[in-house]
Amino acid sequence: MEETRFRENKKLDDTTRKNGRNTAPTELEQRLTVSREQQAEESSFSVAKSYLVDNFAKQASKLRRVGQINDSDEQMKNIKPLASRFTEIRENLQHSLQAEAFTELERDQLRVLYDTGIAFFNYVSTEMKLFRRFHGVQFKAGTDLSLVTASETQQQLAQFLITRAREASDAAAKETGEVRYLEDTIFPLLHTMAVQALGQERGTHLYNGTYTGVYGLAAAYLMYSDASLNSYEKSFKVFFPSPYLDALEQTDLILFDDSDISESVREEIKNALELGVAKDFDAINSLSPEAKKYIYKIQLKTRYNGGTELTEQDKKDRERFLSSRCHSKGFDKGDFVVFNYNKAREIIAAARKE
Repeated sequence: MEETRFRENKKLDDTTRKNGRNTAPTELEQRLTVSREQQAEESSFSVAKSYLVDNFAKQASKLRRVGQINDSDEQMKNIKPLASRFTEIRENLQHSLQAEAFTELERDQLRVLYDTGIAFFNYVSTEMKLFRRFHGVQFKAGTDLSLVTASETQQQLAQFLITRAREASDAAAKETGEVRYLEDTIFPLLHTMAVQALGQERGTHLYNGTYTGVYGLAAAYLMYSDASLNSYEKSFKVFFPSPYLDALEQTDLILFDDSDISESVREEIKNALELGVAKDFDAINSLSPEAKKYIYKIQLKTRYNGGTELTEQDKKDRERFLSSRCHSKGFDKGDFVVFNYNKAREIIAAARKE
């Protein structure tokens, strides 16, 4: 199976549904109609956003009930309608994105909200040992599926912190001057999903671990992008590796030092980076020895509490990463970085003030 299969299956596109579909108003269309008839201040964007938030929370609650079923056949019987419901939600949204007068920004953000919710649902279902049954897929030998879904989720969430994308505002927000960011909607939704699916204690623990890791990943991305913030004193081009490479190697970031480099080597690295994200997760490791001189692999560890000094276990992990994931594969340069949550927040806050 290609590594992108489960990602492609979940992605929301903007293609037209088949001509033979039922022409009755969809659930989302009905919500939008009621909102207009009541002359509510909510914009179509806010109604559609609420539709997704409500339904993802409900799906997470249903997932918990599936996880409580002990009989395998009965569990599978209950998984199928859960999967079908996601198809209905996707088609509701796709149809409304075409039929309603959304701005391009609103369309993009609704797609992002849908895709992120699905990615986190995949992660939670993996933690519940239900992902393989839910999707009916197989993964590469030696791949820890939980690590793959965790990596993809954290990469998506880190991009919200890095870009600080403003959420499309409704009329009321424009009047008050209120500024909302995508993260203001997405992070609370993910907390709700985790608790609904796993219960208060376990769900909060999973969410907090994800949240802390996301802040560390975003902070490292920004740190290595700015020469004044990292020990190399270089402004790297920073890339998220394939989630599969992250799962197999615990390589969280790829740095590209594009200074003083020939065009042929630059093109080789560019192609490998593009291929490594899209299809061949091992493309980075297949670079020529000359190209590998310009690539740095980074492994991160983020703690919610405590300092950033390396513990004895950290030192062992660092040596293992540099030896087996970098040097043995022809990369002379790599780094093992420890953040705590507060330090990560400081780096992100400083970058946002610039």
